Amino acid sequence: MKIKIIVEGKSDEIFLKALIQKYKLRGINIEISGGSNKQEIMKHKTIKKIIENAKEDGYEKIIILIDKVTQFNYKMINSSCVLDIKKAYENKVLLGLNANVVVVDEEIECWYLLGENIKNYYQKCHSEVKKIFKSTAKQQLAQKAVKKLDVILKNRSKNKSFDYFLTKIGL
Repeated sequence: MKIKIIVEGKSDEIFLKALIQKYKLRGINIEISGGSNKQEIMKHKTIKKIIENAKEDGYEKIIILIDKVTQFNYKMINSSCVLDIKKAYENKVLLGLNANVVVVDEEIECWYLLGENIKNYYQKCHSEVKKIFKSTAKQQLAQKAVKKLDVILKNRSKNKSFDYFLTKIGL
């Protein structure tokens, strides 16, 4: 099955591509919603074009990966409940387009923390990751997390959104 995964930015792409390579998953392609640091995952026109192109290219499943932080930054969805965010995204951005939406608790950077010995994987993830990996650039954080991919995958059940996402792509 061919799967297209639409992500917010380059760091998400780096992490997910490493995950796909590790498991030698075929037919999965990652696409960033915008370009040159221009995040457009909350824009209907951009998402519609990506979905239409993916379908023309034979992708059978399309997954859009968003996080709570992004929807708050865009002030489009007034909720902290993952299910409410998913429904609101489907109603405000997808507008009937056929795609699966996966909402990440806080940010994808929370997934990186699964490789660390910490108790709370949801609180202030981005600042915690920056401190642990001694970097502020999201791409560098993703590259450092990739080095801990085995431990991150081993601890997948400690983060519901990561476990749910892995299930969606067949892992």
